Amino acid sequence: MCIHYPESLYKLFYYLGKFPERIVSWVYNSNTARQHRNIAFCGVKPDFNAVRQPYKNLNDKRIKQRISEGKLGCKLYDWWNINQVKNVSKDKNGLTHPCVMPLEVMENIIGIIPKDYVIADPFAGSGTTLLACKKLGREYIGIEIDKTYFNEMMQRINIII
Repeated sequence: MCIHYPESLYKLFYYLGKFPERIVSWVYNSNTARQHRNIAFCGVKPDFNAVRQPYKNLNDKRIKQRISEGKLGCKLYDWWNINQVKNVSKDKNGLTHPCVMPLEVMENIIGIIPKDYVIADPFAGSGTTLLACKKLGREYIGIEIDKTYFNEMMQRINIII
């Protein structure tokens, strides 16, 4: 199970004697008190080699060598600096959901979870998790109680019912 919820869930896992395999920090620039979220991988061991990210120091001779060998990037770090999708952002594409998750965050999460897992999102909202699954060729289940969000989600992932 992967979670990106408040610290109270960490306390619950601690109480149950369960501890995350890994924790990732997703940081973003915001005018709110909270400018990061932790993503905990409980009961699943993420493979940070499964997702590549661009090299940072392109002037480093070792990096230049790797690029010349055709390597596309390094393994994913445990610190993701990805902007939020703001309510006025072009990334929102007319969605009415107030808290659209950045697609890159969900692609990173799903990309490092073992491929034989089915991804379930019981609060699918705008469908970012499901869209990431679809893009990565993963099996998924999404549940959304709000009809407006559900319909937008279905259109977003191109499923007509």
